[in-house]
Amino acid sequence: MRFVPSLHRSSLFTLLGAVTLLGASSHAQHRRRPTPVTCAAGEHDSDGHCCPGIEEWVPARTRCLCVDSADACRQAVAPPPVALPTPPPAPASRCPEGMVLIENAVFNMGAAAGQTGDRNETPAHRVTLAPYCIDRTEVSAHRYQECAASGQCTTSSTVNFPAIPAPQLPSWNQLCNGSRADRADHPMNCVDWTQANAYCRSRGGRLPTEAEWEFAARGAETRTFPWGEAAPSLERVNACDADCLALITRHNLSRPAASFPGSDSQAATAPVGAFTPGASQYGVLDMAGNVMEWTGDWFGLYTAAPATDPTGAPSGADRVARGGHWYSGTAAALRTTARVPANPSFRLATLGFRCVHSPVEPPLPPTAVPVDPPPPPLPTPVEPRRRHRGR
Repeated sequence: MRFVPSLHRSSLFTLLGAVTLLGASSHAQHRRRPTPVTCAAGEHDSDGHCCPGIEEWVPARTRCLCVDSADACRQAVAPPPVALPTPPPAPASRCPEGMVLIENAVFNMGAAAGQTGDRNETPAHRVTLAPYCIDRTEVSAHRYQECAASGQCTTSSTVNFPAIPAPQLPSWNQLCNGSRADRADHPMNCVDWTQANAYCRSRGGRLPTEAEWEFAARGAETRTFPWGEAAPSLERVNACDADCLALITRHNLSRPAASFPGSDSQAATAPVGAFTPGASQYGVLDMAGNVMEWTGDWFGLYTAAPATDPTGAPSGADRVARGGHWYSGTAAALRTTARVPANPSFRLATLGFRCVHSPVEPPLPPTAVPVDPPPPPLPTPVEPRRRHRGR
């Protein structure tokens, strides 16, 4: 028999206890090893439990918790950034740059009985207009000179008006803006009807009809003045004032019958669009004052009959000019219904123009392709009835 050294009792118990604990630990670990689970998108397997994000299963709390750093937990639970929808592209403008779209134009054109003593403005009559684009401002000298440089327009820097006394012609010619570099942003004046119309045609447009001009100035509210019913003031309109009278005196020109008190710092024409408080309902500027404007119509008397897209008299000796000018000294000359006959050959320092253009038609909405209905079913053939012979 081999001699086995005896172990101290306490050492034996220690050894046996360690073996027992190791076995128990191994058994416990074997029991905690969970069966893998299949988790949904955005979750993962944590000790046999599906936990979202970076959370882990915490047995003591019997739920999934974030056990990482506070910053990591906050970032993990933060909602993902929401992708904002891409805004639709801005609708393309239906008008060329610098023009205003006029739509739904139905109004009473002209002055009602008792509103004016001018027979040319009556009777008021119902007018309907197709949509159109109109220049926000009068055509500037700079824009006209660009057309002249291209060869599509003819230059002009002198007046042509038989009523002007010959000694005054040199002074009036100095007020023509086409040859003045310091007035490039002033309205082009001293052009006859043919020159004005040629400029508009070179841009793919035309001169406005008298009805188009009046509605752009007056609007559906049928205003007395482009800005409303308030009397003309030098904040709204460039008309004859103290500066205008000083110019007339200095050049020994004929004085107007009246003038407005005060000063707007503009002796003659002003830069186009400078008097923004005088804008019309549609934001069109200088429809009163600065320069009177050519229209495309022959001058003729109104009738009371309703009209759609009227173009004036079929022929005549004079075209219609509208809007008053810097030499005007009365409110009556600045009204939206005021109209003046002007020979097409006239060139005046008080007369300019603006253009209109046909708007681009909006795209039509997509329409469903018509589908032919299925053919009707063929009728069921009916067998002829057999005739039975009697016995």
